[in-house]
Amino acid sequence: MCSFELAYPYYRVLFHFVYTFMKFYFNIALGLHRDSSNYFLYKKDQVLTDWELDLFLCIILGSKANNSFIMKCFRFDLEHSLRGLENGGFSTLFLIEAKLVKQDVWMSNLLAIVTSIGVLWLLTFVQSQHPQLSMVEAFEKLLGKWFSKLALVIYLIYFLETGVLAYRAISWFYTTAILPNTAPNVLIILIVLVSSSIYLGLGTLVRTVQFILPFFIVCICIVSLFILREVEINPFLPMLQSKLSVIIYGGMLSFGFPFGKAVVFGFLLSRVKNIKKTFVNLAAAVVLSGIYLLMASYLTFGALGIHLTKLSAFPFFTAIQLVKFGEYMERIEILIIAIWTIFTLFELIVLHYVFLIVIKQVFKIKETKPFIIPTGLLFYALAQISYTRMMDLAAYDFKILPFSSLLPTVIIPVLLTLLTLVRKRQRSMQDQASPIS
Repeated sequence: MCSFELAYPYYRVLFHFVYTFMKFYFNIALGLHRDSSNYFLYKKDQVLTDWELDLFLCIILGSKANNSFIMKCFRFDLEHSLRGLENGGFSTLFLIEAKLVKQDVWMSNLLAIVTSIGVLWLLTFVQSQHPQLSMVEAFEKLLGKWFSKLALVIYLIYFLETGVLAYRAISWFYTTAILPNTAPNVLIILIVLVSSSIYLGLGTLVRTVQFILPFFIVCICIVSLFILREVEINPFLPMLQSKLSVIIYGGMLSFGFPFGKAVVFGFLLSRVKNIKKTFVNLAAAVVLSGIYLLMASYLTFGALGIHLTKLSAFPFFTAIQLVKFGEYMERIEILIIAIWTIFTLFELIVLHYVFLIVIKQVFKIKETKPFIIPTGLLFYALAQISYTRMMDLAAYDFKILPFSSLLPTVIIPVLLTLLTLVRKRQRSMQDQASPIS
């Protein structure tokens, strides 16, 4: 077992390397001046069942499934249950693509859903061709030692990028709408401390998901029915009011956040019991996530109108605030926010977990537990100096994330699939030639 003293040099090297690289990357991407440092970033391994992975994917993408799906999730063999989760309702909090594409947002979401399902199929195919290897080991087999390390470092940066976005999104929401007198950094460090619970493994967390998710489904269904009373006409009509280029860009926005985050689960596929059934379950999770996102857009447009939705910082939250039961029971949105927050914590814990898996492969570390706190502090350090204004967060989500996420979420999975197909063809040709020789 690696002691903390032995792990400390690795931590220092990792921290300085990633910090320097990200600062250089984002400064170049945004064309910042050297004196603009205040605006940096302007802008226990266990086995997964296929339905567990399905559940986690729904959570990371903000999906809450139907009752039959939940009943299947409750049939987990807890003895083998795993553990990983992600963002929940906060994927519907900003509705960035809805503000851009307006009533044609369903087309953009459909494009993002199809792309996400395609990427998941690629990752599932790669894993199925290397059943004895983890995804990070498959990287090294397909790309070689040094190119695989480069690709994995790209994923480390992507995980940091996604994690920092989640930290800042939840902190800005709370300090803007709920706790205006609380410093964002206080909330971030509290969330980092909670995410350090990954030390216990993911088993406890998945049981928590199984307990909380049904409550959220009931709450969101009740709230949606009450919001639906405010919808008088179909807000998605008339259709085709946006240009094709705008719809495609809206799809890129939706894929960048939240659907592109499904690539995180590519690193957990080796822990799934039945890899053959995995893709169907993953695709179902993405579709359910898309339905949830479309429902949020539909209700928000219907309750607030397109113009008020564009002006609102948190449009779906604003729509939920309209709900009240009778004349005495109000502010039920607090209950929804609490569950949203829990799912966001799950997202960060899963992201932290996968981040450690990749670090273990890149730096050839035998034991990752000594790195749990240091990597959590790394997330905190980057979040503390990133997106110092809410406009910076919105600008990054709108202008940078759709492009910066393409390499880890689309290009690398396609490259891995092509290399897998080439190697598969070479093996088949060798098998055909060996009997003849």
